[in-house]
Amino acid sequence: MPKKIVIIRHGRTEFNHKDIIQGHLSVGLDSIGLQQALTVAKKIKKENFAALISSDLLRAMQTAGPIAKKLNLRILSNILLRERALGLLEGKKKIDTFNLLNIAPSRQAYQIWSFKETVEMINKFKIESDNNFYNRVKTFTDYLKQKYQNKNILLVSHGGTIRVLLYHLGFTDKKFLEDIVIKNCTMITLTKENKKYKLILEHI
Repeated sequence: MPKKIVIIRHGRTEFNHKDIIQGHLSVGLDSIGLQQALTVAKKIKKENFAALISSDLLRAMQTAGPIAKKLNLRILSNILLRERALGLLEGKKKIDTFNLLNIAPSRQAYQIWSFKETVEMINKFKIESDNNFYNRVKTFTDYLKQKYQNKNILLVSHGGTIRVLLYHLGFTDKKFLEDIVIKNCTMITLTKENKKYKLILEHI
């Protein structure tokens, strides 16, 4: 397992501001998001990080840019760190999707990482299944554990993906994952203590 993992959610986009589903869409940061990226880069201490790995989606790569510049690191993009794909629902306002999916608005329904789809939904809207999403992120966490054992690494990803990352890194309590607040450019630091991680969360 890596010795230390710093995980950062990407900065704000116009779609975040307007509560529009992004998924795999290539959406860039808005002016506030660009400033958030600069701010979070300033907060990161210059440590001996073995790698800076980012989702390959534009909003994550733009967030990783100032961090890479400060730490003089190359950004390693990785498709496995993408947000959950929601197919034909991407680009639609979240509130409008409930009618399309014939489900009642609820807190869980807003959570991309825990949204429980049906076979009909997958076929009709081309949604990435919950099982595939979790397995994709598990593939990445398994890679981290093997490649960066006892090293410090930086990750830039998405709100839903970060929760699944935390799940695979030992934070399996569902209530904890539901309640943790991960805002744009929230920084989560995981420090290994024995065989478990201690979590510190910072909002900018």
